[in-house]
Amino acid sequence: MDSTAFVSQIVEAIRKVVGPGPVALHEPSFDGNEWIYLKECLDSNYVSSVGKCVDQFELSLANYTGAKYAISVVNGTAALHLLQQQMQFLILAQFLTLSIVRKAPLVSMS
Repeated sequence: MDSTAFVSQIVEAIRKVVGPGPVALHEPSFDGNEWIYLKECLDSNYVSSVGKCVDQFELSLANYTGAKYAISVVNGTAALHLLQQQMQFLILAQFLTLSIVRKAPLVSMS
């Protein structure tokens, strides 16, 4: 399959979901209390990675998922970057552990 046909298949699959015509990439939807919460953040000057709303969101997300902790980040790219760093750390830790275990002297239990 050439790249033009591949791109056409992707566009066709997307059109089946979103329908014909232009699609807003990030069209906000304020159906509930979102506008109130957004205004509260703006009024408090905590429009960043800290503040009451961020703490509450992370705690609620951890409770909902059953996780011990939850960390919110600015976007999916930042989340993937953190995951990549964590995976590199875990792989390095496993490698070092295996290296240490292999070099450890055998101890007799008798």
